[in-house]
Amino acid sequence: TNQKFIWNMGIRYILKRPNEKENIFFGKMTYSFNLNSKLSVDIMNKNYSPNFIYINYSSNHFKWRNILNDIAETHATVSFTDSKSKLSLGAGYTSVNGYVYLDSTCSPKQYNSSVSILYAFIAKHFRLGKFNLDNKITFQNISNATIIRLPQIFSFHSFYFQDRWFKKATIVQFGFDINYFSSYYANAYMPALGLYYWQNKIQIGNYPFIDFFFVMKVKRAKVFFKTEHINSGLMKPYYLAPHLPAPDRCIKLGINWDFFD
Repeated sequence: TNQKFIWNMGIRYILKRPNEKENIFFGKMTYSFNLNSKLSVDIMNKNYSPNFIYINYSSNHFKWRNILNDIAETHATVSFTDSKSKLSLGAGYTSVNGYVYLDSTCSPKQYNSSVSILYAFIAKHFRLGKFNLDNKITFQNISNATIIRLPQIFSFHSFYFQDRWFKKATIVQFGFDINYFSSYYANAYMPALGLYYWQNKIQIGNYPFIDFFFVMKVKRAKVFFKTEHINSGLMKPYYLAPHLPAPDRCIKLGINWDFFD
């Protein structure tokens, strides 16, 4: 290692219960171009047993006993960050072999082949005077969308005003947070199992979830006001999952005060 190049790696083996295990290999390499910008490479390979509920389960409504193979996951991410320009971007790859899921009848199934996910993201902060705009957009593509369901695009945006009031003793922020993801066939929720299952009838998404916030900070005390889902009722109904509507508009007030010895 040196001041420009840093690397670390390790292995973890976890024995959770009889016939359940998990072993992980991970590594990270970082190259610093200067004090502000760096390039990072993260890799991880994980092998683990499926959750016991997919192997053996019995209730009034569902019952099964299955023999399932271990699951293997590989993750790799390359990212670049520059603190001076407040920019970060990157791309990644995920591969899952032996993915276990609930099919449309809520029965466990294992896909004994590989499913891969390619994704790329960009995050940028803009500032004009006292106005700020934070953005992060992620694009992703799945090799087999009938097995793993994810939106192709999801993004977060925060537009806010920041200033110091009351003789610069108080930091004030107020603005809007916007969360968005493109429409897709999300998994539906089965209350009797507490799990999500595969469905191909209802799409969710393509809806901006908007919050308004106001924050005042004086030394270690923070007072906040937030209106969540401010656009509730003004657009089409919004669902967190099929048949599960998002909460209506609500207001939250609070005080956060850190005390130190």
